[in-house]
Amino acid sequence: MRRFDPERREDTRRLLTTYSRFDETPVEVVLEFNREHGYTVVGTKADARAEDRTGAVMDLLPDTPPGATVEELLKRWPAEGVPQPGKRTLSGDLNAAVAKGIVHKVGSGKKGDPRRYYGGDSILASPPPYPPELAGIEFGSLAKG
Repeated sequence: MRRFDPERREDTRRLLTTYSRFDETPVEVVLEFNREHGYTVVGTKADARAEDRTGAVMDLLPDTPPGATVEELLKRWPAEGVPQPGKRTLSGDLNAAVAKGIVHKVGSGKKGDPRRYYGGDSILASPPPYPPELAGIEFGSLAKG
């Protein structure tokens, strides 16, 4: 087990590398420590990075229409903190947030009617579900504290 982001000492996430003879055991899993609940599964490294980007983009999104385009969000992306994603990655993150109901999308994405996004009522009101490949894995026995 090692730090997920060694540059941020306040980050309570850990990357657990596993070795197993069973194919269903994930190679790496990101866990997050919470004093009340101990370790909880975040998912894969990609899941954790997407969650970081979602948090950063929610800070940039306007709360009301007309919203902002992907290009406008990338122009406003802060130099410090979460690394700036590419246009395709940010579009995918925004569409995933729309599917979760935490971001709203307007516009057809055609000339004269660009896709624009604006924030929902809350960011991740409930924790995201475990990724399908981690369903059924028991992490409750990990040390707490």
